[in-house]
Amino acid sequence: MPWLVLGDFNCVKSSAEKQLGVPPTWYELKDFNDCCLSLGLHDAPTTDCFYTWYSNNDDNPVWCKLDRVLLNNEWLEAGLHCGVHFNPPGCLSNHSPGIISLFDLPAPKPKPFRFFNMWADHPNFLAIVENEKRCEKLNFGYHKSDGIVVTSVAEIGQEFVAYYTSLLGTEGRTLPMDSGVFEWGPKLSSEQALELCRARNISNSEFNFHPKYEKLKITHLLFADDLMLVSHGIVGNELDSILASTEFTRGEMPVRYLGIPLAAQRLTVINYLPLVDKIAGNISKWSAKSLSFVGRLELITSVIQGVECFWLQCFPLPAAVVDKIHRLCRNFLWNSKRASVAWEEIYHPKEEGGLGIRHIQSWNVALLARVLWNIHRKAETLWVKWVNEVYLRGASVWD
Repeated sequence: MPWLVLGDFNCVKSSAEKQLGVPPTWYELKDFNDCCLSLGLHDAPTTDCFYTWYSNNDDNPVWCKLDRVLLNNEWLEAGLHCGVHFNPPGCLSNHSPGIISLFDLPAPKPKPFRFFNMWADHPNFLAIVENEKRCEKLNFGYHKSDGIVVTSVAEIGQEFVAYYTSLLGTEGRTLPMDSGVFEWGPKLSSEQALELCRARNISNSEFNFHPKYEKLKITHLLFADDLMLVSHGIVGNELDSILASTEFTRGEMPVRYLGIPLAAQRLTVINYLPLVDKIAGNISKWSAKSLSFVGRLELITSVIQGVECFWLQCFPLPAAVVDKIHRLCRNFLWNSKRASVAWEEIYHPKEEGGLGIRHIQSWNVALLARVLWNIHRKAETLWVKWVNEVYLRGASVWD
């Protein structure tokens, strides 16, 4: 029977659902996520406010997503619609009032074309395709300036080339540039611009290198349009002055960059929650569909392990995270909490009686071994120089 449950659950499902305050621990998130996964509950689509609760304390503000609407698998399988609109909190309480819309279907989105291989096995497949191509040629044409319709692909191409060739060397009227766009937002004075362009001797200035970057004289890291400045000793009023002049917001490590966490210290289990949430979210969506055993196995080997690979090549996964991923995949594969075959047996290749699923720990070690190989072969890169200077300190990576 389709049903939904809504209200204040007084807990969050991930660390991203809480801003400021004490971050939630792994054990605080575990029970609620396990409950939703066991019952097959999914969050209904929401609009407007993401955080639905405010602490009402300006000295120590905290924002959380505590209120939600959860749908069961039968609701999704029946194709029923449910949407939730959360207004800002503070009207009646520090919780956001939610407006639920049932059975009000949104405008359908255009569906992409998908080709099924079974179509090619139809005896009239080639004849139908040829007929469609012939119809397209009859319906497609280009009107020349003299009114003649050209249907040949070669002639249409020649007309396009001739038209744009005739534009070479010509002039046309364009809209005047709006100089006001340069007035929007803060801008540098002429003195500030000159100061930025002036060569600076850092060794004689008040700039302090970060202890781990001083020997290589690294002041910043730049990737595409992202810039990270590294220094030491900027605190108090000086930091507040920088934030005020740049209008940046102050953040703390760890932060997520390109989907993975960047931390100044060793990652804890809670830092791997985005990976677990990603896998659990995919499995929750798939569990609502009628999938065969082979279909569930294919999703694990292609999609789930593809998501894992992105993290496995960057960090060693803790045992608690590996156990959580095992549990999610095992319950999804067997569609039950009781497995018919031990998970360690499934890791074997199909030729040896297994299902060909990669062993997470072994795959993690294999991908991280590439890091050692890069340190050995790419000695001239800045990253390898930094690793040799800070961690290896002249020793060989094979020692």
